[in-house]
Amino acid sequence: MFLNNISYEKSLWEKGLLVVAGADEVGRGAIAGPIVTAAVSWNFQKLNKILEDQNITEIYKINDSKKLTEKNRILLSEFIIKNANQFSIVEIDNNEIDTYGVGEINKKALQDACQNIKNIEYALIDYFKISLKIPVLSITKGDQKSLSIASASIIAKVYRDNLMKEKYHKLYPKYGFDKNVGYGTMAHMQAIKTFGLTPIHRKSYNLVL
Repeated sequence: MFLNNISYEKSLWEKGLLVVAGADEVGRGAIAGPIVTAAVSWNFQKLNKILEDQNITEIYKINDSKKLTEKNRILLSEFIIKNANQFSIVEIDNNEIDTYGVGEINKKALQDACQNIKNIEYALIDYFKISLKIPVLSITKGDQKSLSIASASIIAKVYRDNLMKEKYHKLYPKYGFDKNVGYGTMAHMQAIKTFGLTPIHRKSYNLVL
């Protein structure tokens, strides 16, 4: 089988840039809970060994997290964390979002996730433009075009979903965080009208009460 989403990484590895990380965010469009970003770096030698092993099929399923079932996201997140060279997860809460704005926090979280990758030499970012002390390439629909970005999107999504379902749903069970994971569904908006805002809602979004 051929892995068709490593062209960006491969071209950089061939130039001698060995620590290439892809980064993506989850939760920008939510109305409650944090923004979570992740960065993932694959080692080209280890990746080649994975590709040579005909018993390992998970690597070929890594894609934009939104295109995967929840079950597959969880399985792939475990595979990525086990097999990637490095990974980083950054969580920034709703209070920071309210203070500085979702756009600025989104960029900061992406920057922090990349900077947590040891000896990073190049960063591939899904859509957003950020500033680092290393070269950065913003890729439109990067989570469909880059293995590293797709990997980051998966582990960020699984981490944030677990946070909303396991922690915040238990704290605030009336808001359906186990189903909406903080996004503004009709049931979620009705719960806000009925019970008011929780401490994890983004107050700067001027949610209608």
